[in-house]
Amino acid sequence: MGNKTASYLEAGLPFFYFEELEYLAKLMKGYGLGLCYKGLGHTKELKKFIKKQNYKRLEQKVIKARNDYLMEKHFPRIRKICKKSCKCKGD
Repeated sequence: MGNKTASYLEAGLPFFYFEELEYLAKLMKGYGLGLCYKGLGHTKELKKFIKKQNYKRLEQKVIKARNDYLMEKHFPRIRKICKKSCKCKGD
């Protein structure tokens, strides 16, 4: 589920998830993207739930989450790890 989460956020897409996925629920709530549902019975109410969403605000929150998942943001950290692990000198 972790890779799928990153893929959706990198693409700037909000998504629905089961609330039983505790880590994912906590992560998404941290971004204000609590689009969770309780189970298959709740899917019957998805249309109402979707209509209640403020899409402009949802879009802004997805963009914020997307920025946290961009590879460009993590390149310095990855580079540092690679340098340390291969004990390279110089750039």
